[in-house]
Amino acid sequence: MLVLDGDSLQLGTYRTDSHGAFTVAIVVPRTVGLGQHRVSANEMTGGGTTGTGKAKTAVVAASVTITVVALAILASPSPTATTTPTSGSSSTLVPSPASTVSLAPTATPVVASGTPSPTITPSPDPVTDLMALITDVTAANAYRYGLRDSAGSSMDTLKVIRDSAGHYLGVYHTLIGGAFHVKLATSSDLLTWTYRTDLDTHASQPTIAATSDGGYLLAEEADNNGLVATSATWLRFRHYASFTSLLAAAPDDTFNAPHTLVSTTGGAEGTPNIYSASLSPDLSHSVIDIGFHYFKDAFVDRQARGTLVNFSAWSTGAEPQIDSAITTLGVAGNIGDRDSTVFDGARLNIHEGQLTRGDWSSWRVFLYNQVTGHAVRLPVRTHKGSVSFANPSYSILTGPTGTRVIVVTLFLPVSGAAAGEAGELLYFRQLP
Repeated sequence: MLVLDGDSLQLGTYRTDSHGAFTVAIVVPRTVGLGQHRVSANEMTGGGTTGTGKAKTAVVAASVTITVVALAILASPSPTATTTPTSGSSSTLVPSPASTVSLAPTATPVVASGTPSPTITPSPDPVTDLMALITDVTAANAYRYGLRDSAGSSMDTLKVIRDSAGHYLGVYHTLIGGAFHVKLATSSDLLTWTYRTDLDTHASQPTIAATSDGGYLLAEEADNNGLVATSATWLRFRHYASFTSLLAAAPDDTFNAPHTLVSTTGGAEGTPNIYSASLSPDLSHSVIDIGFHYFKDAFVDRQARGTLVNFSAWSTGAEPQIDSAITTLGVAGNIGDRDSTVFDGARLNIHEGQLTRGDWSSWRVFLYNQVTGHAVRLPVRTHKGSVSFANPSYSILTGPTGTRVIVVTLFLPVSGAAAGEAGELLYFRQLP
């Protein structure tokens, strides 16, 4: 099982990005060296909109994310270029611990009942079939805009899995007091989420996968913003031996990946997704395949791939073929977050791309076929006509009624969102 990654932040009518293009000092201090890192502030998001066929009234949220959930994670090709592996279980970038902040509860969210999906005629092209399933939010069996947990926190960059015990687990981040907190919630219906614990602080953009040893692998973007003069973000991996240890936020091993594609003293590598995690039979004999972004030439985010062997040796390589396929479609800004799944026998990625650097209303979503090397733009349709979408994620799993569904999440920046649609969006649709 796998949940893939996304990254976004929207505050009111301003978006705070990793390059410090905009700063909302009241809520979020200027961030430095976060690559494409973006989040939404929970204190500025509104109540969720839930439904199955038509939009309902909702308070405008500060950000939106659409998440898709997949069960099986198959291995994908490794990067063609690699750096010299680095051994060790920690890096010099580890920030000092931060205190946990209690969150105020809010009213119980409304749950929508599902409706049957229109029949979709299969085609010989897996990209065409996938587009037919996930393009139209209004055709979803259920959806929610402005998603929040039971403690009232906005569930930014939510990643969802269903483990072998049938738990729906979601990891996400919330900005509290100038620091990002990675959180865990559980659900029985994919729409209503119960907050369980904080998994980390000074960390964001989490993703999670169940592992064959009965445990869980968490990958996230760690940071030391506000803790040192030259801040940075890097990839952090944590393993939890069981569901109980996950709920207790008690990892049995942690690996902080050293920078390989940007400066070792600053810069950004982050927004991980997990392509696969193979344990033979344990973490000390494992191969973990990761996608991520790096802040190329300290100018724009671009795609990369990494391999973590035996939870100690880290190697990486840029993926210019993905960048090229997406820039050909008019993307001149960042290419950041991504997710991946196997659909109709093909490994398909979903990517965010920014048409114009610095323009938060220009985020769009793209599908990339790893078999053909081609990309297409995904013309997402919402209930009220939002145009900007970031932090895409999708997965295939067993839904609340026992049928197979595809779950999608997207982040809708305020600057490109229709009224009532900004914030974290989750929707799912039954597979034909």
